[in-house]
Amino acid sequence: LDYWDYDISNCHYTILQQVAGYYNIKLGGSFDYYINNKKQIRTELAFKLNVDIQKIKSVLIAILYGASKEVRDECEITKLIGQKNHKLLNEDPFIDRLFKDRAKVTNEIISITEEEQTKHHFLKIRGKTKQYYENIRNKKLFLYEDGKKVVKRRILAHLLQGLESKMLDICLSNGRDKQIKVLIHDGFISDGTLDEKS
Repeated sequence: LDYWDYDISNCHYTILQQVAGYYNIKLGGSFDYYINNKKQIRTELAFKLNVDIQKIKSVLIAILYGASKEVRDECEITKLIGQKNHKLLNEDPFIDRLFKDRAKVTNEIISITEEEQTKHHFLKIRGKTKQYYENIRNKKLFLYEDGKKVVKRRILAHLLQGLESKMLDICLSNGRDKQIKVLIHDGFISDGTLDEKS
């Protein structure tokens, strides 16, 4: 059998960097640095913390999706690498810039969406009596749940998941759906190679 595994390179960070560009949000360069040096960064962090590279990949995705910098047992990063390593991770200058850039892009996208509620196709605010965020796939995330405003990390995840889903739809277009056998959140497995121009 001739199966091919297609992975969208640095999918999550690349998407968010491009979305930041669309909104004209100026970041501190950490996304670009990671996209261009991911292997080196993952290897260095894994060595520094003495953990498996897969854990570092999970930590970097957790940061993007809004995990807290705060060291505590409930934090996703602390769960992945422990308190001692989480403290050590927080001392890394690149990780500090990554947290700052993630916070900036999240805050600015939410702020722009609140000001221009239906202007941008990546994220809109709709609804009259019960308002909700609508992503590019027209999925809803209500602004308030149990009387509390939805946390920012969920809004960012809602935007990103909509874009990932849309990208996979595009991959399935032009008759490729017969060739693609399994969809993965940031790629797919196909029966043979795909013609990139089709």
